[in-house]
This record gives sequence, C-alpha cells and structure tokens, in this order.
Amino acid sequence: MKKAALYEEARQLYVEQGMTLADVGKSLQVSPTTLVAWKKDGDWEADRRAYLVERGCLRDVLRKIVRKLAEHVLDELNRGECDPQRIHALRSALTGLALEPSRIEAPAVVEEVASAAKASGLTDEVVATIKESILGVKA
Repeated sequence: MKKAALYEEARQLYVEQGMTLADVGKSLQVSPTTLVAWKKDGDWEADRRAYLVERGCLRDVLRKIVRKLAEHVLDELNRGECDPQRIHALRSALTGLALEPSRIEAPAVVEEVASAAKASGLTDEVVATIKESILGVKA
C-alpha cells in the first residue's frame, strides 16, 4: 500500500472508528513513531472531535425525523388511514436510531404507534403485523 493510502486508512481508523494508535499500528503494520507523527502533523485529534460532534448532530436529526414520522403515522392511524411508504420510512429511521448507542426512543415510538393502531380499531392481529412486518419488532 502506498504511503498516502496508508496514511488515509490510518487516519480513518483513528478518527472515524475510534481505534487507538496502537491498534491502528497493529492493524496496518505501521510503527508507533510514524503514527504519532501523522497524528500530530494531520491534527487527527481535532478531526476526531469534529467527527464525533457531527455524528452527534446526525443522531439528533434522526431523532427529529423519527418523531415527525411517528406523528404523521399516528395521525393517519387515528383517521383510519395507513400510508405504507410513511410506515416504511418510520421503520427505516427507527432502524437507524436503534443502531446508535442511545436506543431509548425507538421502542417507545414503536409502542406508541402500536397503541394508536389498536385505538383506531385495528385488531390485535393487525397491530402485531404492523409491529413485526412493518416496524420490524417481534410481537
């Protein structure tokens, strides 16, 4: 691997994957001295902080999307309607949120959607189908 490509791979592992320099060195067979120099010259610490801030902002945006989609789905279910595309979008957003370390909101949203579905007159079987097939949660 060329030096530039090795540098970028090492930077990505340190900044985005959160690996230690020792682990990066073992993984890529790069000396600790070289990694320390690259980290200092490239200001990888600042890059790592910026990456973590950006990732946190994306998580917040995803939470807002989940809330907004859940509101629309709940409104539709309360009116006796159901837009499969919107429910699919909610499922995708919930899946993305569930992949994040903070998973508190995803189960609550699923239960809220299921409760609204039941309250709108749907049978337990249909609610279970929505939870399992559409939202991806085993009933």
